[in-house]
Amino acid sequence: MKKISILFIVIGIIMVGCSSKNVDKYSIIKKPPDLTISSNSNKINAVLGTYSWHYNNDDGTFTGIEADSNSPSVLVENKTPLNVELGSDINLHFAKTPQKFEVNIWGDGQKIKEITVEGTSFKVKKVGRTIYEIYATWEQGTAHYAVMVNVE
Repeated sequence: MKKISILFIVIGIIMVGCSSKNVDKYSIIKKPPDLTISSNSNKINAVLGTYSWHYNNDDGTFTGIEADSNSPSVLVENKTPLNVELGSDINLHFAKTPQKFEVNIWGDGQKIKEITVEGTSFKVKKVGRTIYEIYATWEQGTAHYAVMVNVE
């Protein structure tokens, strides 16, 4: 009787181990996670720009992707901006939380300054349209996102 119980325990452990491997195989993230920007009840999707990403193919090989894009200002020039009021909080919602990220104001073809972020939000302090670049890092790589915010 003890031998049969031990056999069932061993089979159970093997089945759990195999099913965990299958879950990991299908949860491979093949590109940087989506980023949604919100303020009050308004929200928009950030535009994915340049990124460097890699993942394990689970067969002994890896795939690496280096994707280049236009500058943040070009990426968002024909996109609908997030409309907010002066002093509003802008909230960042990553589909998968990055290890770290920074938010920059973008203009004249370059980064103008880094914005102070508290947790995953920051306040808008200037009326008009502003382009924000979000640079995020995960274990699998890095990604730049762009979004335009219109402060009224």
